[in-house]
Amino acid sequence: LDPLMAAVYPAEPARRTPLRADGCPLFTSKDSVMNRPDGDPARPHTVAPGQFAFAGSAQRPDPPPDSRTPDPGPRTPVPGPRTPVPGSRPPAPGPRPPADYSVVWWDPHVLHLGAASSFGLRRDDLIVKDGDMFAVEDRMMDYERWRVGRADTIERAMQPSVRVQTATAWAASVAQSGVDEEMAAAAPVEIIEVPGAAGRPRGPRFGTLVHAVLATVSLDAPPDLVERTAETQGRLLLATALEVQAAAAVVSSVLGHELMGRARAAEGLRREAPVTWLQKDGSMVEGVLDLAFDEEDFTTVVDFKTDHELAAGESRYRAQVQQYAGAVSRATGRPARGVLFKI
Repeated sequence: LDPLMAAVYPAEPARRTPLRADGCPLFTSKDSVMNRPDGDPARPHTVAPGQFAFAGSAQRPDPPPDSRTPDPGPRTPVPGPRTPVPGSRPPAPGPRPPADYSVVWWDPHVLHLGAASSFGLRRDDLIVKDGDMFAVEDRMMDYERWRVGRADTIERAMQPSVRVQTATAWAASVAQSGVDEEMAAAAPVEIIEVPGAAGRPRGPRFGTLVHAVLATVSLDAPPDLVERTAETQGRLLLATALEVQAAAAVVSSVLGHELMGRARAAEGLRREAPVTWLQKDGSMVEGVLDLAFDEEDFTTVVDFKTDHELAAGESRYRAQVQQYAGAVSRATGRPARGVLFKI
């Protein structure tokens, strides 16, 4: 730094006699470097800690005697800009200093270097390995046990505790297994059919429309109310006028059947009632009863099926209705019988 200081600061005596820096502690050292590579102390041409005043072409005013850092050497006036020392790097271009300015060269000896931080962590505190290695291994083993136990818990939680399927899906599965005929024969189901199916619309949309009207309309509804209900449900399903008219006729025929008269006179009546039962393999079957009503000492369970649904096989739906009846009987403690109403 000495060659650079020689290019910036005035002659050597002035560099050794700075002013006392305002707002700074008293600099008692004459060296501005804490440790020098060669171990030598400050030299005569080394800048001393303190304040240096600069004034373009003017000279530095004489400071009060009590503001100087003690030094026996004479004080040299501060000249204007100096010519750089040959061989030294010129200062980097920058803003021109003001006409009068000062620079404080600090005394590193008054700084509290190496003080311990009162908060936070230093980076070397985070990476230092000064802990008990046996304790680290114990904690690592605890972590591995926790990780394995957590993985086992997640694996067990992924296994379903109950397998659930719909009654329709269950009926299809028993049909594929070939046991539906055996079940239907073991538990007979009454079959009722509404005449006049020839020539009317068919298909899934028409079947859905008929079921929607039967589930919505009152059991004692007159024909005009049935027609209005069919028109409303038909708009929801985008059904044709022919389908709406045919659905109203089918529902009116169903409501006029003797079985529905018994349902209207029953003490207990359930419509669109959810029902569940457990199979022997532990699986749960969920379904919805179209109609169930109590008569004397037994319950009649009715399931409406259209020709489109029965095309998949009548025997599977007979077995389904019997399962409905068995579930109702177990839930109520009353005997139950099934009726398959073909509409």
